[in-house]
Amino acid sequence: MIDPLRIAIALIPLGLYFFVIGMIRLKKSPTVISRPLDVLLLGMACGGLVAIGPLELFFPRAAFSVVGNWVWLVLLSLYALFVLLIAFHIPAGIVIYGATKEAVRSIIETGYAERGIKIEWLGDSFRSATPNIHAQIEDAGWSSVTHIKSIGKDQNIAEWIDLDRSLHNRLASEKPTGRGTGLTWCCIGLAVVVVAFGFLASDLTRVNDTLAQLFNAR
Repeated sequence: MIDPLRIAIALIPLGLYFFVIGMIRLKKSPTVISRPLDVLLLGMACGGLVAIGPLELFFPRAAFSVVGNWVWLVLLSLYALFVLLIAFHIPAGIVIYGATKEAVRSIIETGYAERGIKIEWLGDSFRSATPNIHAQIEDAGWSSVTHIKSIGKDQNIAEWIDLDRSLHNRLASEKPTGRGTGLTWCCIGLAVVVVAFGFLASDLTRVNDTLAQLFNAR
């Protein structure tokens, strides 16, 4: 039988994530975010699924008997630290919402040419020896979302920060592509949240029983 509280816990973060993506797509210019930030957003979206899955499955009952409900704060903090660890240790990268691969490539070529830095292209990958940067431009799998992924470990992080800033400044005056999908994602996000609250309202007695089970009966 479906547990309304657990369903709501799983769906609400996902719905909010879809809504945030929709708002990003509705902006009047393309949005440039770093790959770590993109991972953090995805980690927050999966937080509800983790809470009703692994965290509850491996719940430390011995610790609960000592510190009580504070153990939930510790578990969620550990999950947040785990997501941060992944975000700060993944290879450098940039995600651009609302710009095609071709547009991003043109901006990168122009930006490096203005700085007098020669870059070499091989297909959709480019390399610069000074400062050292080697990356691949590819579609991220969504409509009008482009991903710049680092290739290799020897990368100049300062140059990645400059590239992020340069893309942000140059795309600020450009019109985004695929902006119409923003409203769709916002509607999907709101629908998911409404469904989650609908589950909660459908059986308040069971919700109270589940809360008692989660925070008291251990």
